[in-house]
Amino acid sequence: MRYVLATRFETDPVPLSELLRGLWWICAAVTVACVLARMPFLIAPGLSIDSYSNLDGWPPMERFVSQGRFGQFLLFQAMQGLGVDPETFATLFQGVGLACFAFTAPLFFAAFDKPRETKAFAVCLPALLLVLHPFQAEILTFSEASFSALLAIALGIAAVFITVRAQRMWWLGCVLLILALSMYQLVLNYVGVMVLVGLVRACVEGPGVAGPHWRRYLPTGVATAIIALAVVLYLIINKLFISMLGVQVVQRGQMIPLDQLGTRLDEIAELAKWVLTHPLLVQTASSVRTAFWALAIGGWVAVCWLLLRSWRRETPMALVLVLMAPLVGLGVVAVGATWWPVPRVLGGLVALFAAGCFWFCLYAKNTATRVSVSLLAGLLLISSIAIGHRVHNDQRQLNAFDSFLAEQIMASLRALDEYSEQTPVAVVNTKMRWTHGVSLATTWMDMNISAFYVSSAIPARMTLSTGRKLNFRQAGEQDVAACANAAVWPERGFVSIQADGSALVCL
Repeated sequence: MRYVLATRFETDPVPLSELLRGLWWICAAVTVACVLARMPFLIAPGLSIDSYSNLDGWPPMERFVSQGRFGQFLLFQAMQGLGVDPETFATLFQGVGLACFAFTAPLFFAAFDKPRETKAFAVCLPALLLVLHPFQAEILTFSEASFSALLAIALGIAAVFITVRAQRMWWLGCVLLILALSMYQLVLNYVGVMVLVGLVRACVEGPGVAGPHWRRYLPTGVATAIIALAVVLYLIINKLFISMLGVQVVQRGQMIPLDQLGTRLDEIAELAKWVLTHPLLVQTASSVRTAFWALAIGGWVAVCWLLLRSWRRETPMALVLVLMAPLVGLGVVAVGATWWPVPRVLGGLVALFAAGCFWFCLYAKNTATRVSVSLLAGLLLISSIAIGHRVHNDQRQLNAFDSFLAEQIMASLRALDEYSEQTPVAVVNTKMRWTHGVSLATTWMDMNISAFYVSSAIPARMTLSTGRKLNFRQAGEQDVAACANAAVWPERGFVSIQADGSALVCL
């Protein structure tokens, strides 16, 4: 049976086989460019704090289900069945996930185009900004998780694209979105921004087909309905997994209580201040920040001007949507019980930044404007790629610092006459915290922090550096008290034997 699509743009159905006609080469070009730009992550991935925890094998299913990510567990189990361990997974599949995301990035902006009329200029630059923004580099430092997260984003974008372009195949879009949600719930932020962009476009461009006024909003209406249906079905399936396994949903898998909404608004305000001063992750020159915001915010201001110029009865609704755009971009992060706005979960905001560039590219009326936008976007892409490389270089440097410290700990332990491999070892980190003596520009929250800051990562870090498995024990209050007045790394005597015969490492 041949499926066909009928959109608000054309009265004649378009064969499904032509769904990507005119887009293949655009998607391929963006994919190649992004893979080349992110090559250091692909050929020499570093180790994050989560990487160490996974060295002994994939986490149990209960951990994933308690966070609503049963699909991620099933994917990892499939990899394990193929003999793929976490380290191999990182080096083999990280590039695949990136390629999937990059290939669908142009579809993010082309979904609401007329079939076969997508302008390469309008979607290529925003797609590159969407994938290569420095916030997106952080997920690549968590190499084991990046594949499933990037694959989920790609599936979410493809789901909306198929739903809009081939409405008779809405069921396929729904299935893809359920799969995406089962691996990475933050995909909702991307598809939310995608639909918002479609709604604003429909209002700006006005009637595009003959028939009732509402027909031009049909694609976004169908997409919204399918997203809602997919969310409901995902929640039902996840609830079945939780019931069957009898696991408790952890806080990060829950919604924020109503009595904490005031606090959350304050937290969002603090995040807004940070994003305003760090739009490219690191503290950059003021000229770079100004150029970034000129492109990101300027595009949204320009589309508001277009809305006002072509006033219709739905224009107020469109303007309200534009004002709500930051909350849509923040999405799941804003309503989750756990507030942990690391750069990798701010992809919805990155989509809004890229959409600002998209509005300029789409509605530029003269060559001078297109050239100016191209130059500005090109400079920001160069800056984004460079900062992405800095993220990777800092991670590799941090891994080297951690490895050296592990070797020094082992050497100090062996210098103790009372030490043997059966000696219990406790590590207390009260002074060094998450970094070493040399600070790294891209250390932020849990990105590029030392393995010695997370107790679960220390055993694996020691094993990787020394080839030995030490007899670690959990540090207690008495160990913290002992380190308060003892020598700490890098001072001599930072490793000592305690009265109970165990070794204590003070950092």
